[in-house]
Amino acid sequence: MKIRPSTLTFADVRRVIEEARDAELCRNLDLFREILSSFWKDIESEPELTLFAPTTQAELLRLSGVFLSHFGRARGLTDYQLRAKNILTRAVELFEIHRLNEKAAETKVVLANCYWFAGEIMEYDDILRAVEAEFNTDPKNPVLIQIKLNRLLVANWRQDKKESEHLIKEITREISIRHDFRLRTQFHNLAGIACRIANDLIQAALHANKAVRIARENRNHIFLAMSLNNLAFVYRVAGQLDQALATSDEAIAITVAHGDKVGLRIFLTPRRLFTLTRANTTKL
Repeated sequence: MKIRPSTLTFADVRRVIEEARDAELCRNLDLFREILSSFWKDIESEPELTLFAPTTQAELLRLSGVFLSHFGRARGLTDYQLRAKNILTRAVELFEIHRLNEKAAETKVVLANCYWFAGEIMEYDDILRAVEAEFNTDPKNPVLIQIKLNRLLVANWRQDKKESEHLIKEITREISIRHDFRLRTQFHNLAGIACRIANDLIQAALHANKAVRIARENRNHIFLAMSLNNLAFVYRVAGQLDQALATSDEAIAITVAHGDKVGLRIFLTPRRLFTLTRANTTKL
């Protein structure tokens, strides 16, 4: 969808924001970029959003900053973290001016990631602690859960098994059906990855299957395909290669059915890996 601010409807912009949020939380950078290109064609320049309402500007700035941060990390572009910090700071300021405190806090969480990616660990911790202090009266607040998911993601990157186990126990106590399905799907996918790293394949499969079920119940093909892909990796590590291939094929079929060419490229790569692994195992 191409955004034209002069003729844009509220439903149009909400759709773009929701689709971009899905791509963000699924860590699908190619799809994320494709969605953002509807209003931001040249990522080497700053997004021009002055024709949008201030709160819409804040939402789109947040998404743009998140993309730059993750894209910069993936490509080793250190200056992108500084650009992302500046854009996300502008988003925080707009949210706070309009008293959208939870959205401001959520943006500060992703701003903290910029510091993490830049190696500024103290600043990363300082930002998250400040947000936690603001919302610590309600441990079930989605902002606090998102912070813990953020810490779980970092623990997975570091392969810190003890920290991951501690965070999974904490989040399990606090997250419930009342929370947004994307938050719950994200938790179970991250928990599944943590358990796979710890070689606890039973728990890894339980979490991965829960993520698949939640995504399927909510009819979200992006989250469903990602969750199936994560489950396929659990099957591969467990040596259940036929099941890994079948699960991977379902992820690909869902992606094809929705015309998602970007997602198809992503899911074909592990599918080839599973096929190669199965062929080598058969030869042995």
